[in-house]
Amino acid sequence: MSWLIDLFRLVRELGPYWAPLLVAVVAVSVVIWLRYKRRYRRLRALVLNGEVFAVVAACVVLLGPYYLYLYYYWGLPSPFKEDEVGILIAEIPGDVNRKDQNSYADAIRRMVSSTADLRDVVRVRLLERPLPNDPDKQHKKALWIGRSRRAALVIRAVLTAGGHSLWGTIVDQPEFPREESALGEVPQAKLAELDQLSLPSEITLLARCVLGFSYYRRESYEEAVQHFSQILAVGELPAAAPTRPQLNFLSGNSYWYLRRRDPATFVPEAIAAYDKTLSELSRDRYPIQWARTMNNRGTAYGE
Repeated sequence: MSWLIDLFRLVRELGPYWAPLLVAVVAVSVVIWLRYKRRYRRLRALVLNGEVFAVVAACVVLLGPYYLYLYYYWGLPSPFKEDEVGILIAEIPGDVNRKDQNSYADAIRRMVSSTADLRDVVRVRLLERPLPNDPDKQHKKALWIGRSRRAALVIRAVLTAGGHSLWGTIVDQPEFPREESALGEVPQAKLAELDQLSLPSEITLLARCVLGFSYYRRESYEEAVQHFSQILAVGELPAAAPTRPQLNFLSGNSYWYLRRRDPATFVPEAIAAYDKTLSELSRDRYPIQWARTMNNRGTAYGE
């Protein structure tokens, strides 16, 4: 009976993807052996017999829907709404009962709920499907899952000697400088004190960036410039956040589009934002962005 115990352990370790396939292969092998052990002794006769193909086809038909369910639904939360900024917290390797995963999610939720203009828009959910261990494959999988759930950010934790190394996957946000970025190290001893660390506020700031860009794309410039102003008021932006010149440039554009409402107020605000952009933008290193800003600034002065 020891081989049965070993088989059970193997099935449990393989997980939901490979365990059913192994069980199906073993079942088909047992059925074929019991059915044909006395009637056939040659492999060719087994292969050519139609009943073998019938058994295999039955397994494929039964396992097909199961694997479709695994691929599209297993371990995935419900999709976020189009007007929501969704944040997914990925599963952490070795996390018993999702204690650490829930700690990250709760800390971010508390930070979001304390911010009046974000609490009804930003949503945080757990991703219960394990991600690959390889960092590149992990990012690609997180990107695919984020797109399927309409999430804006996927927070991934990689185990280190003293705690977790956090990474963020930025899902389909072209205004951000890169698709993934390091979010810093969190020691295991500090998990119970996440509210005292900068991580929740940094992730909340990234969510505000996503929201500001969303308003800008929808031509809701008043709301967009309010979010850009709050982001720029922060002393040091996270590495994953857009750059200050880009935020100032879009702020200038937002004020420019609002000029019809009150030219005497918004045109000077646009010029001031473009001036800040030029003060932080190198002409030699970013000639196209510099020229675009100069063009918009000149147009504002012309107005």
